[in-house]
Amino acid sequence: MSCGGQNFEGRECPLPDLRDVNIFSGGIEVKALFRPEYKWKLVEEYGPHCYVEQGDGRLLFRSNFVNKDYLIDWLLRFHDGVELTEPEEIRAEMRMLLERMRRAYGGEQRMPDRTPPGGIIIPKKIKKTVLNPVTICIHCSERGTIQ
Repeated sequence: MSCGGQNFEGRECPLPDLRDVNIFSGGIEVKALFRPEYKWKLVEEYGPHCYVEQGDGRLLFRSNFVNKDYLIDWLLRFHDGVELTEPEEIRAEMRMLLERMRRAYGGEQRMPDRTPPGGIIIPKKIKKTVLNPVTICIHCSERGTIQ
């Protein structure tokens, strides 16, 4: 090879090891139990070998994380469908976070034991409200009511 009138000899250059374990060498070893309905999400994000099905149907997930805040945010996306079992320090931190949230959202009021997967629980006051859906014509912008 030549560049600017100068000749250079070729040499061997090994490719870097790009396995996740070498690039994202996380220091947080995580174990968490997921409800079975979240299997698809675990497989989608971490592959089919990221969990072991337990006798009670729950999925024991194991992985390494680099960032504690990301880990907590990720776990909270599963609502009550996951239980972090290790590491104990982050489990304790999540317990304190959830306690602060409980106090912020109504103190001692009892919450439903289980939120439907992917759904929300609508308070009774909202359920009684009747909504009148309105349509707007895309041609003339005239309003109408859906019957």
